[in-house]
Formats: sequence, structure tokens, C-alpha cells
Amino acid sequence: MDCIFQKIFSFIKISVAVLVLFSSSSLPQSADLRFVEIHKNGTNYTVNIEIRGVPVFKFGTSNITFNFNKDALSSPILDSANNYSGGMYNLVTVTNPLPGVCSINFELYLTNNGEQVDTSWKNVVSVKFNITNSSGYSGLNFRTNAPNRTNIWGDDNATLIQQGNYETLDSLLPVEDEKPVINSFNLFNNYPNPFNPSTTIKYLLPSAYYVSIKIYDILGTEIATLLNGYQTAGIHSVIFSPSGNIVSGIYFCRLTADKFIQTRKMNFLK
Repeated sequence: MDCIFQKIFSFIKISVAVLVLFSSSSLPQSADLRFVEIHKNGTNYTVNIEIRGVPVFKFGTSNITFNFNKDALSSPILDSANNYSGGMYNLVTVTNPLPGVCSINFELYLTNNGEQVDTSWKNVVSVKFNITNSSGYSGLNFRTNAPNRTNIWGDDNATLIQQGNYETLDSLLPVEDEKPVINSFNLFNNYPNPFNPSTTIKYLLPSAYYVSIKIYDILGTEIATLLNGYQTAGIHSVIFSPSGNIVSGIYFCRLTADKFIQTRKMNFLK
């Protein structure tokens, strides 16, 4: 009798384990989106759009679309592109398909070769607006209904990623001369990428630091130092214009400030 009970108990444990394994492996993939305000000065208003995966997934051809307050903001344009522009992707574009609607368009031209969306927040793009009413509100919220709804796809360009938590941002627009809101480091992807003859590298500093920006080839050999000095907090940029014997190929830009180190991949076409 004890032997029978032991077999039944073992069977139950195995069945439960299989069910748990099956359910965890078949969890639906979803994406969270949020806005992060980084610059507002009474004339222009700039926000980052950030994404995270639940769980991780590879990012494919997608559209991230959101509403903005057309009575206070106008003329959305791409300020910088990060992570999902260049390389295996065509250059990201920002369009204004309807009044008060901004569409960010990503195209992965080689399926199953997309960049990963992590479980931590990852910057996608920065979008800049003109402020037409400095006493108004931003009114930013992601569109989830047609037309021009947000659609995020896996890198097979066939798996639709489910909607997770889409945050809104309805902040009061600033008065003139308000300083940029910067609370973290960030090295943006260079733009354009691929590039020839030059490309712009933008980065954020939350405080004043001694900053180093260097370029390395694919073997790890340093080929250029773009910056090596003290800089104040804020939004900064440098231009990289390869010269001499630098050949076409993949290069890496490394930003070092205090204990912060970040590297971005660049593609130079000679």
C-alpha cells in the first residue's frame, strides 16, 4: 500500500512540474512603454521613449504611436535614435500622420536578427517638439486603438508583442529658460548610422564630470580620442569624422565618466 501511495505521489509531483514548466515557457511576451522628459526650455520640449520586455524579446519592424496636446505642442521631429536604428534596421523615422499624433517607425530588414528588448528600461528614441503654448500641458499617451495604433512585433516580424503597461505623461510645459531635466547618464546611438563622412554622437551628463570619449576598431585598438576633459552637466555632442587610413567597417564609441562606461556600435561606409 505504501508503495502505491509513493507512486501516486511521484506521479502528482511530475505532473505539477510539467504543468509549471509548460506554463512558464508559454508566458505571453509583452512590452511596457514610458515617456521620460529630458529637455524643456519654453521653446522646445524633448522626451525619451523607453521600452522594456516582459520577458525579454527581440525587436522587429514596429510602430510606436502616441498622442500629444496639439494645442500646446507641434512639429514632432527625431532628436536622436537609440538601439533600433542602423545596423540590421533601416534608419528610424518620425512622422506626424494626424494632428496631435506622432508615429515612430522602425523597420528590421533582416528577420530574426533584431536587437534584444531587456527587462530593464531601454531608450528607443528622443522626440523634440516646438512649444506653442508654454502654459499648456504635454498630454502624451500611447495610442492603443486604430487608426495609427502602437504595434510592436518580434524580430520574426510575425509575432505581435502584447501590450503591457503603457505610461502617460501630462506635465505642465515650462516657462522660458528652464534648464534641461537630466537625472542619468546616457550615450545615444550616433546619427546617422551607417555614416559617411561624419556622424554626431550625443550624450547626457547628470552632473559635472571628467569625460573621455574614444573610438575603437573591431580588434579593440584605439583609433581616435574625441574628448578627454572636464564637462558640465547637460546635453552634449561631438562629431566623429574618420580620416586617413580608417577603412569601412564596424567601430565602437566608448564614453567614460566617473564610474559610468557605455559603448555604442557604429558602421562606417567609406
